[in-house]
Formats: sequence, C-alpha cells, structure tokens
Amino acid sequence: MTSSIFLSQQQIQARIDELADELNHAYRKKHPVVLGLLRGCVPFLSDLMRRFAFPFELEFLQGSSYGDKTSPQQEPVLQFFGTPDWDGRDVLVIDDIIDTGATLNALRKLLLEQGARSVMICTLLDKPSRRRVPLSPDWSGFEIPDLFVVGFGMDHAGKHRGLPWIEVMS
Repeated sequence: MTSSIFLSQQQIQARIDELADELNHAYRKKHPVVLGLLRGCVPFLSDLMRRFAFPFELEFLQGSSYGDKTSPQQEPVLQFFGTPDWDGRDVLVIDDIIDTGATLNALRKLLLEQGARSVMICTLLDKPSRRRVPLSPDWSGFEIPDLFVVGFGMDHAGKHRGLPWIEVMS
C-alpha cells in the first residue's frame, strides 16, 4: 500500500479550533457527558476538549466492526468502560470518522433507550457516500470521499495512528 497526505496537521488544527467554538456555543449552559469512541478518537478528542469552555464529564467506550480490514466486517459491538448513568444527561459523542454510520446509530439508539436527554455527534471526518443508515453527525470537521484514510488516530491493522496528519492509503 502507498499513501499520500490528505489533510495536513495545520488544516486539522484550524478546523478543531472552529469546531471547539461551535461546541462552546452549543454547550455554554450545559454540563454534558463527553463520550469518546475508542481508539481512533483519542488525538481528536484530546485536542478538542482542551479548547472546551464548558464543564463536562469524560467517558469512553470501544466500538468495533472493522477488525483488520478496510471496511466493516460485522455488526457494531459496543463496550463501555465503567457504568455511567445516562438518565437525563446530554451526551456529546466524539469519534474520528463516520463511515457506514452503523456504530454511531447503534450507540445513539442505546443511549436514548437508557434515558439520555440528548445525544449529539461530533466527528473529525464524515464519509457520507458509505452511509448505510440515515444518520449524519451534528458537527464534522471534514467531509471526505470514499477513501481509506489513516493517521491522527485512525489506523490500518493497528498502524499509522500516531501520524499528526491524515493520509490516504491506496
């Protein structure tokens, strides 16, 4: 596989600044649970939450459907760390990319069933051409075409997560 830079570190950081401004406005009078979808969200969430001007609680879950492949291989499996109480809470889900939407759709449905007042989604990347469910993020950094990307938390078979930019694998 070969790769080429798709989004530079500067482009990513500038867009994170803009997203933080939008989220600060949306949550200025709220105290949401920020829920990071591991593992790919870590760089995005870390950079984003340092810019938050509102109080929040931080929780994590792991969702998986890809395995070592470049497309989903199974229905989403969701694993929470801890036992947060979602009842009456505003939840802000942070993820690296929305592709088919299956994992985030299953998560949104589960959180609402468990009593969350609201579930909003913020992703760094949005790949609408691959959507299998009618779900769009409430905030997204960049809309991208149907390309397989790595870097800035996203991987291929466990590699490339630590890149400070996003590359296209071909």
